[in-house]
Amino acid sequence: MTTPISAISSRTKGNVMPTSMADRYDAVKNAGFMVLYADPAQAYRDGRAYLSGSDLNSFRTYHEDMPFIQIDARDECFYGQSPFVEQSNFRCLLRDHGRMFVQVGYRNVNTLGVFLHSASDRVLDIVIGLREGWPIYNEFDLSELESEAVTGSWKTLSQDLYRDLPEALQDLYFECGEDAVRDEFWSLVSAADYYPECAGSEVRWDMDRARVFLITAIRNLKRATLGRAPLTVCLSRIQHADRSSARAYRRRRSTSPSSTTTEGGCAA
Repeated sequence: MTTPISAISSRTKGNVMPTSMADRYDAVKNAGFMVLYADPAQAYRDGRAYLSGSDLNSFRTYHEDMPFIQIDARDECFYGQSPFVEQSNFRCLLRDHGRMFVQVGYRNVNTLGVFLHSASDRVLDIVIGLREGWPIYNEFDLSELESEAVTGSWKTLSQDLYRDLPEALQDLYFECGEDAVRDEFWSLVSAADYYPECAGSEVRWDMDRARVFLITAIRNLKRATLGRAPLTVCLSRIQHADRSSARAYRRRRSTSPSSTTTEGGCAA
């Protein structure tokens, strides 16, 4: 573990003096960062802290060039490949520390970086800590970002599930209306206290469970028009199996004498 930059700083009469460039260089190298070089004047030329990826060099090209590192933070990738953790770090670090960071632009994504000569000890300790210790800068913001991603996954998820529905349920889906189906789907998901996995840049649903949520949502909307009580979802009764096994399970349920669901019962 790298010694915190703030612990290396010399103190004189209660004032914290900046660490030497050599200490900073060693600290970020020990943490695994690649030290690059760029011209600070180039970064701030238009009144904004921004560099193009082509402005960075692996060696000092001009006298004005200063050591620079890119950190574990990036904005939303055009191709959807930026991990949620790094997206959260990106927006929170910019919010909390502003122009201390420089955005580095590439064709499909922006990252964050800092000049070693001008970053505060506090900021350097943060970026080293994200690399060596806990990679999440703000847990609350990450939770919000993942919740937004889960909500945004509905369109693709519903299309995938719709294709596997029997024709009669597909007709009911459109009869009920997509907005109503979506709202009932999320209501069932919330009531069952189920949450899909957010891994990297993906929202991963258990498709067997999601299929039951969708079918139950459609059935509940139809039951409401008939004045019948809604069904609930019992997750413990949904098999964790591949698609063929899940279909066989539902066929066995539909043909079993005990598969009839009573008013207000449990749909599995």
